[in-house]
Amino acid sequence: MNSEQMGSFEQAEQFDFALDFNRYLLPHPSSSFVMRMSGQRHQDLGINDGDLLIVDRSITPKASSLIVVNGDTELLLKRFSDCKADQQQELWGVVLHSIRGHE
Repeated sequence: MNSEQMGSFEQAEQFDFALDFNRYLLPHPSSSFVMRMSGQRHQDLGINDGDLLIVDRSITPKASSLIVVNGDTELLLKRFSDCKADQQQELWGVVLHSIRGHE
């Protein structure tokens, strides 16, 4: 089994402050959405079946951003740099975080 060194960690109960994941994951709560991915077609983007995506509709994408666009009949996940100017797909939002369970 290969192993890599991790940074230090503490049990959650030992934190002396409240850990608010909403504050960390949702910088703009009124424009943020959670989407659950289905299927394996986005593994090349690091997104797997069942992953949760935190999508913000108020963010301007960067070249490296994962984005959600309006397709003809569904929302689609793409890398912003892969979108061509001649494609008529409306930007729906920018993926800020992906969450994956490991159990």
